[in-house]
Amino acid sequence: MSVKTKKILIWSGSIFLLLLILLLPAYYGYKYFAQKNGIAIKPIHPLTPYNVKTFLQDDELWGNDVIGNSSYHLNSSGCLISIIATNLEYQGYPTNPKNLNQLLSELNVYNNDGEILWENLIKVFPEYKYSIPRIFTSESLQAELDKGVLPMVKVKYNKVGPYHWVLIVGAADDDFLIVDPLNSDKDVIGLSKHGKIFAVRYLKRVESL
Repeated sequence: MSVKTKKILIWSGSIFLLLLILLLPAYYGYKYFAQKNGIAIKPIHPLTPYNVKTFLQDDELWGNDVIGNSSYHLNSSGCLISIIATNLEYQGYPTNPKNLNQLLSELNVYNNDGEILWENLIKVFPEYKYSIPRIFTSESLQAELDKGVLPMVKVKYNKVGPYHWVLIVGAADDDFLIVDPLNSDKDVIGLSKHGKIFAVRYLKRVESL
């Protein structure tokens, strides 16, 4: 290896380390900000809502069901389970919150607080993969939505209430459109009802990746 080549490699390595040092704080700073303060998101362009089967977490058929070994029930804490059921149905896996919760409870997909352990979820559904983006933007959500991938997003209920999960299914001119497992009429509504996004989850069939 020539002296010139060695110098180039050293300079390249130094530049890479410098960029890493500069970008890592920004990355974790964004993650902390998003988790604490939320991110305001608006669509890039309109998109007709995808046709999905909306499940209500407080449906009388399953609302009183216990989540795993926790003390929580679907009617009060089953928003994420309900939109996962909607998402799976949309992707061709027939289910509902009752059947899904029973399956996940039997196969230890929940922790003791009734929270989903995503690594265990994928063991139950090996034909799917999940992703948890630490950085999310209007562009990234729109890009997934345009491909037919439905973002599951964490919000604060009515902007000020407890954390709540909803499913983005389309976009209007200035607002993403969602199905909300607590919206009793099951209509598609605007994400702006709940305000900012605090986290995002994706669940995709392997062949669609």
